[in-house]
Amino acid sequence: MKKRKNYGRKIKRKKTNLYRRRKTKGQKIFGTVMLIILICAIGFLGYCLGKPLLDFFGRQTSNKPPEWTPPETTLAEIPPAETSAQESEAPVTSAPATTPEITVTEITTAEKPVEYTNLIVSAAPSGALSNRAALSAELAKAKAAGFNAVMIQLKDDKGFFHYKTAIEGAEENELVKGEMTLAEIVSVFKDSGIVPVAEISVLTDNAGCKAFPEMSFKCKGESISWLDYKQGTPIRWANPESERTAEYFGSVINELKGAGINEIVCRDIVFPNFEYYDAEYIESKYFEKDRYKYLSGLLSEGTVLEMNAADIIAEELGRTAEPLYDPALIKNKAIALVIDREDFPVSEGYPADIKNLAESVISLASAKTRDIPLIPVIEREALSEAEAKTAAETLKSLGYSDFIIR
Repeated sequence: MKKRKNYGRKIKRKKTNLYRRRKTKGQKIFGTVMLIILICAIGFLGYCLGKPLLDFFGRQTSNKPPEWTPPETTLAEIPPAETSAQESEAPVTSAPATTPEITVTEITTAEKPVEYTNLIVSAAPSGALSNRAALSAELAKAKAAGFNAVMIQLKDDKGFFHYKTAIEGAEENELVKGEMTLAEIVSVFKDSGIVPVAEISVLTDNAGCKAFPEMSFKCKGESISWLDYKQGTPIRWANPESERTAEYFGSVINELKGAGINEIVCRDIVFPNFEYYDAEYIESKYFEKDRYKYLSGLLSEGTVLEMNAADIIAEELGRTAEPLYDPALIKNKAIALVIDREDFPVSEGYPADIKNLAESVISLASAKTRDIPLIPVIEREALSEAEAKTAAETLKSLGYSDFIIR
C-alpha cells in the first residue's frame, strides 16, 4: 500500500489568541497616553508630599547640636573601674605617688607699681639659655642693636622650666629642661650690663598639672582632669580658682624676684577656649561672663600681664583681655600689649605699614585701657628687619620709653 503524501500542514494557534480580540490602532494610542498621564500624576503627588516631609525632618535634625565624639586617643586620666582616680592622676615619673608640698612665702612687692623704666627689650631665642657662652653672645648682640634689656622665656606654655628651679617637686617630675641656675643667668646679665626680663606662661601648664593634679580643671563631680583636645594632643589646663595653682604660681614669682629678676611678663592668664560641648564636663560657672573674677588670685602676683591687642579693641573683650571687665584687678600693674601683624589684615582696613598700624592699634587700645600703663609688644615673626626697626622708631616717637620687640 502506497504511503499517502503529506500535501498539507496543520496550523497551530496559540490559546492566548483564541478568545482575545486584537486592539485597534486607536485603542493602543489612547492606552499609551493614559499610562503617561498616570505616571506624571504619581510623580507630581510624590513631589508635593515628599518635599515638605524632607524639609520638616531636615529642620528637626539641623536644630540638634552635633554630638561630640572624643578623639581615638585613650584618655590616660580616666582610670579603669578597679583603679582609683588618685592613681590615675599620679605623677608620670619614678617619683613617689604623693604630691610634694609647695613652699610659699608672701610676695611683698605684688602691689607695687611696675618697675619698667626706659627698657627697650629684645627677645632671646630658646637656645640662649643652653649655657653661659650662648647667653653672653645673645646679650652682646642685643646690646649692639641698641637694646638695654632682653626677655628670656623661663617657663614655657607646656609647663617646663628653662632653668634649674628649686621649686619642690619640679626636678622629680621632670619639669626642668634648663642647665643654668637663676644665679648663673642673672650673673651673665649683670656682666653684660643688660636688664633681664622674664617671660612665664601661667595657666597653659600641662606638665605642671600632671605633676600636681590639684591644679587642673576637673570633670564635673570627678577627681579626674578635663583634657583639651584642640591642640591635637590632649592637654591639661591649670584652673585659676585652684588654691594649688595660686601657690605654685606664687612660688615661681618668689623664686624669680629672689634671684633679682624684677621684670616679669606673665602670659596665658586665660581660660581654655571652651566649646559648647565642654559644658557637659566642666562646671557652668567657667562659661559665665564674670568668670574673670577667678583670675584675681593670679593677677595680684604678676608685674606685667600680657594681652593681645586684638582682644582689647574687639567689640567684646577677648580671652586675654577679660580682666579689663574689672580694671581694679590690674591696679598698679601694666599691660604688655601684643601687636601681631597677622591679627590686623589689610583686607579688613588696617594700615599696611607697621608704623601706621602701631599708631592705630595703640590708639584704639588706649581708649579702652585708659590710665593702665601699656608696654607695646611687636611680634617680629611677620616683619622684616627693616620693619622691626621702623616699629621701634615709631614706638619711641609715640613716647613709649618701654617696649618689646619679640
